[in-house]
Amino acid sequence: MNETLIKLHELMGYIQNGSEGCITFYQDECTKNYHIVRKYTLAGKTIWDEHGASLEEAINVAHAKHGKDYLL
Repeated sequence: MNETLIKLHELMGYIQNGSEGCITFYQDECTKNYHIVRKYTLAGKTIWDEHGASLEEAINVAHAKHGKDYLL
């Protein structure tokens, strides 16, 4: 698995450690930035929203800030 996919996997969290959230991606129509958003699964409340000029950059930014939050 390449490094970007590993980072994405770490951002997603793990069911085994009680992570209850989902990751979504979108590209902002105005800024053209890519966003990665983590929300609580049931409540739909945004936990965090990080962005970058490319999808890979957005993943790297999110991982730098939140990547270790969900590791076992």
